[in-house]
Amino acid sequence: MELMAHTRMSDDWIERAVRDNPIVLLDNGNYRTCPVRLSFPNILNMSRPKKANIAPSYGANLLFPTCADLKPLEAAVVAVLKEKCPDALSPDPRKKVKVKLPFLDQEDMLKYDGYTEGGRYIIATSKTNKPIVVDIKEQLITDESRIYPGVWAICTVRPFWYDVDVNKGVSFGLQSVMVVADDDSLGGGGENIAEAFANVKIDAGDVDADQLFGN
Repeated sequence: MELMAHTRMSDDWIERAVRDNPIVLLDNGNYRTCPVRLSFPNILNMSRPKKANIAPSYGANLLFPTCADLKPLEAAVVAVLKEKCPDALSPDPRKKVKVKLPFLDQEDMLKYDGYTEGGRYIIATSKTNKPIVVDIKEQLITDESRIYPGVWAICTVRPFWYDVDVNKGVSFGLQSVMVVADDDSLGGGGENIAEAFANVKIDAGDVDADQLFGN
């Protein structure tokens, strides 16, 4: 199975990066993802929706390699449902309440570069707080060109329950982003950074330094 589509990274690099940096629960209640690729990023500036009923927000689609283990995030969603809407987990179809879940299939987005058959993704957003963005040296990134579709990042997210009009379910709020590696460009809240990205293990030596950040 292909680990990630439209990438110049080797399967070896992807597998090692995901293995060395699994999804973990942080002490502050956020979850740190494994390395993901950002799609449709609006990280340093809010999105500008064309529809009037959609509010602007910071965020991105986080594309997980097919080798990623999403069980910690799945467990986080179940915990939110147990607290906010236990009937969504009912085995009795007469009692079961339908809610929206945050895990989406990449194969439904194959018309866009970078989406991989068999992979999943989440849409992580923030309507209020601008996410902190840093590089692997934990230096603040303010250059929007560094946050492009296809860049590899490790993010911190927090699950939350929403109930707006007829829509209810669990989604993920985007807290912060660490850019960890450049790749082919694809078409189409305050946090302690030292704690959020402690023990991240990325071998930068596997990436061609001449290609980093377009240099």
